[in-house]
Amino acid sequence: MTECPLEPMGEYVIVRPDEPDARSPGGIYLPDSAKRPQSTGIVLAVGREVDPLSALSVGDRVFYYRGANHFDVRLSDHRFVAVHQDCVFARIRPAVPDGVPADL
Repeated sequence: MTECPLEPMGEYVIVRPDEPDARSPGGIYLPDSAKRPQSTGIVLAVGREVDPLSALSVGDRVFYYRGANHFDVRLSDHRFVAVHQDCVFARIRPAVPDGVPADL
């Protein structure tokens, strides 16, 4: 996991966004201009004022809303996204081989 050089303030979390798919569902390679920004990633840091009931923690894989309360940051060839806790709307749980989440 990439070490996070950013310390989020307040109710923000720092996410390392997933890389966009290089191919379309039909298998065609996409140019960079056609790739859509991802809305999933790994939480690298959590601000001190993030609601403890949200249970967000470092290492969580999450879906987040790419809206007004997110900021793209590039440092030393690494991409990060600062997202307000209210814009993180789901944690992605690991799945077992049959597709059922592991903790169900």
